[in-house]
Amino acid sequence: MVVLAMSRPEIDRMHVLRDVTADRITVNEAAQLLRLTRRQVFRLLEASRSHGPKALVSTCRGKPSNRCYPAAVRSEALALIKANYADFGPILACEKLAQRHGIRLGVETVRRWMLAEGLWQDRRQRLKPVHQPRARRGCFGELVQSDGSQHWWFEERGPQCTLLVCANSPQTKGRVERANGTLQDRLVKELCLDGISSIEAATAFLSRFMDDYNRRFAKAPFSDKAAYHPCP
Repeated sequence: MVVLAMSRPEIDRMHVLRDVTADRITVNEAAQLLRLTRRQVFRLLEASRSHGPKALVSTCRGKPSNRCYPAAVRSEALALIKANYADFGPILACEKLAQRHGIRLGVETVRRWMLAEGLWQDRRQRLKPVHQPRARRGCFGELVQSDGSQHWWFEERGPQCTLLVCANSPQTKGRVERANGTLQDRLVKELCLDGISSIEAATAFLSRFMDDYNRRFAKAPFSDKAAYHPCP
């Protein structure tokens, strides 16, 4: 039963030590195979002879890491997520925990906790999307076109309306559509958190929201030369 609980490296280590005991290999050869010193090999041999294979199992097995967050922090963070951000993704939930509650955690930590609690499903593992790389636009202002996204931006608090987003080249039309998908998640939640339910209030809110959004996600063109031409 002890062997079944051992990891693959621990099982390999056990076989090497058995070869040393049976005089099939030398201690020096065992040290090279295990990438240990001779003294460490002798210590493992003595422990194995005294206590059997279980002596090779790590004593840290099943114990919480010294670097993990306290259980109280995990409980508090999950309680806040369940009460306020149950339909948020891990990245946005992590941001709101830091901004609104002063709880600063790693995104992967929040993701693991939400997965364990059933608050989040990792769609990337279920679906393998294929993304074709596209080069950035050559110059600023190559082409400006707008795309509207009709959506319930205020959920049930207000009317259905349309958000206009500009694309700077025809190649980025797909990127605008993906941006609309992102905004339909992030922006809807931000409007809900601020209690906004009218077009006028949302328009005023968009100025500071888009400044932060563009600062984090916008990509600069390869050249700062403008592609605009004067009207004849």
